[in-house]
Amino acid sequence: MNKNEFLSQLEKLLSDLPEEERREAMEYYVEYFDEAGPEKESDVLKEFGSPNEVADRIHEELAEKGLIVYDPDAAKKSGENKNNGWKIACIVLLCIFAAPIVIPLAVAIVAAIMSAIVAVFSAIVGVFFGACGITFALAIAAVVLFVIGIVKVFTTPLVGLFLIGLALMAAGLALLLGFLVVQFCIVVLPWVCRGIYKLGKRIFIRKEKEAEEA
Repeated sequence: MNKNEFLSQLEKLLSDLPEEERREAMEYYVEYFDEAGPEKESDVLKEFGSPNEVADRIHEELAEKGLIVYDPDAAKKSGENKNNGWKIACIVLLCIFAAPIVIPLAVAIVAAIMSAIVAVFSAIVGVFFGACGITFALAIAAVVLFVIGIVKVFTTPLVGLFLIGLALMAAGLALLLGFLVVQFCIVVLPWVCRGIYKLGKRIFIRKEKEAEEA
């Protein structure tokens, strides 16, 4: 801190004093710096201390003389209240100016999340019904091939055995897919539904809280 910064801060801290007392105080410190000269400026600053300390001393001296009423705690609280007021005003202005951007962006994010949820759920349902359809088709194919194979065994044994083998393979695949579909219904589908429900619940609860706070 240099001389000019010190005097500038001190003048601001003394802005609550009557004009005459403030002018006399500032003249005293300006003259003190001028008499000391630039080479002793740092020594003078160390001697005075911070502008806050100097301002407190001036206020206390004037209060002892009965020229002003000074309460250091009240002054600090007043300064804090002013700072808090400015902070609140800045937050309010920021919310006002940001609202046209933040609100559409929030709506877009929520819409994107809901679209993703619907897409995932649709894909899962599509896979489920696709697997069910394939399982049913394999089961029908297994029955048809087995019946044809039995008939062909009496006329062309090799073809009949081949068809019976294909029927057994189709039946095995149908059983495997059927098992996977059952496991999907028991384990995966409830887990997905619970996850979607919880996510949706969180989103709507958050919206309700924001609406109540507003």
